[in-house]
Amino acid sequence: MAAKKKAPPKRSKRPKRPAKQMPLRNLRNGVLIVVLLLAVVCVLVIVSRQFIGPIQTAVAPTAPERPPASVLPPEQPPLPAANVDHGPEPPFEVYPKSDLTLERTETVRPSEKARVAIIIDDLGYDRRLANRFATLEVVRTFSVFPNGPFRTQTMKAAADHGIELMLHLPMEPEEYPAANPGPDALLMSLTPDEMIGRLNGLLDSLPLAVGVNNHMGSRLTADEDRMNQVFSVLKRRGLFFIDSRTTVHTVCRQSARLLQLPFGQRDIFLDHDQDPASVRHQVERLLAIAKKHGEAVGIGHPYTVTFDTLHDMTPVMKAAADFVPASALVRVIPYS
Repeated sequence: MAAKKKAPPKRSKRPKRPAKQMPLRNLRNGVLIVVLLLAVVCVLVIVSRQFIGPIQTAVAPTAPERPPASVLPPEQPPLPAANVDHGPEPPFEVYPKSDLTLERTETVRPSEKARVAIIIDDLGYDRRLANRFATLEVVRTFSVFPNGPFRTQTMKAAADHGIELMLHLPMEPEEYPAANPGPDALLMSLTPDEMIGRLNGLLDSLPLAVGVNNHMGSRLTADEDRMNQVFSVLKRRGLFFIDSRTTVHTVCRQSARLLQLPFGQRDIFLDHDQDPASVRHQVERLLAIAKKHGEAVGIGHPYTVTFDTLHDMTPVMKAAADFVPASALVRVIPYS
């Protein structure tokens, strides 16, 4: 009889060990690390706000939006409460040595009254005088220097009084460099690309301008190629041009006719002589030309004597003619 196999002894079940618990010391260390990390993050945020933000702004500024031509640009901050020295003001016109009054060759059919446009040139350096001229009923057009420190205030004064704005474009005169037309002037030494680039920059500085007239420019306005370049830019921008006629050799009329650019020209300088009697005499001559030809364009400058004379003569002037913006007296010259 086979012997019975002994059953293997039963293993005793070991009791399950409880889950190993993290020592209290390790827990405290973890909390301390978290607190330190939060503190470092807070310090970095504070430092970035105080230092990193201004550095980024200085390195990569946001380009200002160009205001549309129909909207008055914002004020130029900061500006002083009164006029201060902003560098030398460009001299006023270099007047022709002869033939200050360039007689019209055409006559416009006169209406019941002749029409007269008075342009005040060389504005942008004296805002107080500009504000005074803005109150005159016989002044309907301002021509402003593109680099004048008070050009924005002058534009605002014009807009507040319904006065038309023009760019007073500095150009090289025959007397250059003895007579300097001012910064960023259009010079004969510029290449065509340089001239067009400079002209576009000057026009951008005065977004409310609807037309242009020349400051000095007796050499440039006698060069047909240069004036064709200038007028091609004005044509694309929809602007008009009024020739200040600082030389009898000007070719502006021919270039304007070629490009079919709205065009006008100066008849009288009102104040080449800053004597009250002389200014009064020039105003009377302006009115006589307007009566004879139906219209006339006079150019004055921001002199106190010019303001006083126009102010005193306003009743007589309004009785003799209607005073209109310069744009009312420009026209496209027909080919035939």
